[in-house]
Amino acid sequence: MYSPEEYRELIVRSGLARSFEVSGLSEESVTKLELAVSSRLPLAYRNFLLGVGRCAGRYFTGTDMFAPDLVELREWARELFLEHGISFPEKGVAFYMHQGYVLGFFMLGNGEDPSVYQYEEGASTPVKRWNSFSEFFEQTVKEHSL
Repeated sequence: MYSPEEYRELIVRSGLARSFEVSGLSEESVTKLELAVSSRLPLAYRNFLLGVGRCAGRYFTGTDMFAPDLVELREWARELFLEHGISFPEKGVAFYMHQGYVLGFFMLGNGEDPSVYQYEEGASTPVKRWNSFSEFFEQTVKEHSL
């Protein structure tokens, strides 16, 4: 699991951003997001938000993953699932949506570094793609820096 500073450092070291292109959320902003989901967020994701939750250079360009879209992501996830006749999990926290058809989320209550699920439009069910949020971050940084 990474600290907020380590999230920033990895983004910069990967070449996806220069240090001034990376910005995290304030503790107050993260707390507001937790109020919106009615739960404390897992530590791995909290640290991500504190480190790079506002912007992270070219990391996930074109994907809704950063402020100010974070609160709306849960509603967008519910709409996407509903369009395909399935329900978004009550304990699910959507943290990225790409072009309205690919969604990443984790489940509250699944530890401080929870597994990450992905749903693609048209699939009958989400798929567990990464064993932890940290693994998700490591792999996607590599993919985006190629």
